[in-house]
Amino acid sequence: MGFGQILDQNTSAGEVFNESIFCPLKFHTRNFNIVWKRVCTIVKRLMGRHFIIFTQTCSKDGKKFFGKFDIFCFYSENPLFDTFPKFCNAPCESPANDHPGSKSELSTFNEMKHSLYRPAAWMLLLLLAVPPNTKAQTKPDAWGTLFFNGPYHGKWGLHLDAQVRSTPGMDQLRAWLFRPGLQYKLNKRNLLTLGYAYVEGRINSPGIKAITPEHRLWQQWIYFQPIRRQTLQHRFRIEERFIGSTRYVEGVGIPTSSIYSTRFRYFNRIILPWHPKESFEKGFFTTLQNEVFLHLTGGDRLTGKTFDQNRFYLALGYRINKIWDIETGYMRRDVQSTTRVNKLDTWQLAFYFRPD
Repeated sequence: MGFGQILDQNTSAGEVFNESIFCPLKFHTRNFNIVWKRVCTIVKRLMGRHFIIFTQTCSKDGKKFFGKFDIFCFYSENPLFDTFPKFCNAPCESPANDHPGSKSELSTFNEMKHSLYRPAAWMLLLLLAVPPNTKAQTKPDAWGTLFFNGPYHGKWGLHLDAQVRSTPGMDQLRAWLFRPGLQYKLNKRNLLTLGYAYVEGRINSPGIKAITPEHRLWQQWIYFQPIRRQTLQHRFRIEERFIGSTRYVEGVGIPTSSIYSTRFRYFNRIILPWHPKESFEKGFFTTLQNEVFLHLTGGDRLTGKTFDQNRFYLALGYRINKIWDIETGYMRRDVQSTTRVNKLDTWQLAFYFRPD
């Protein structure tokens, strides 16, 4: 059902808690454990397959922030683990743990200083060893992506990402995407964006050529959460999708009608430098991220399901300088169709440009 890998951090308790959205309520530790278990059960039933959540834990009085970073990965079938995180064993249960030199059942940072890399290995192992009830894609596809953020004038800045996506086997273009946006920095940890996107899907098979256009309006909020010397990015996005009817350029196919749908996306991402320093300006790094997609409206006309897809991504990257990053990695996509969840394997090459 799930697993939790606890990572320590040394972030200021008051500083993070005051701005964090993850600890708004004051729970007694035992009650919080019960509530969290119920939430896990509900979400697991809703999703019906694997997904990943990054969370944080609070102390029992709801004020002190221990700075524990938890990763949970749930599976609805063939569970490898059948445990929930035991918050009652956390340092908040024992006052002695608040004193320097004490040791709780949770590993200290000195004992787990390299454990930032363990979640990547665990999740990749689980993805390969415990496949959900899906139909596997026979050949992988490929994505090429460019992300552009900046420059900023005061609190205002620009966003742009452009993508090309191939068909399975990487022999033809399946879709391309152009997504500009306008950003506003609330502060150093909160960023708002409003944008537009155009997506064009293509069918190019013998005797049939077709195009399916899609226009999107989207709004998002990004919260940058400090994790020691690294930053965990949480992104919450709402998309208003105007999916046009398929236009057949050559041949004849099944006619489709236009569809309007609203979709919610939650994304988290962390960059783990191979040689962590106070300021990471150059060198190799590992990227770990996950994104879940849920239909809010219009799902009945698409797949009939609330769940749309999940994307798990593990990549190797190199920071050329403060402005440029390049990374390549593997993306495991579980995409809902009307009858089943399709397991899709994707290789991605991405460039990040930050002219701030």
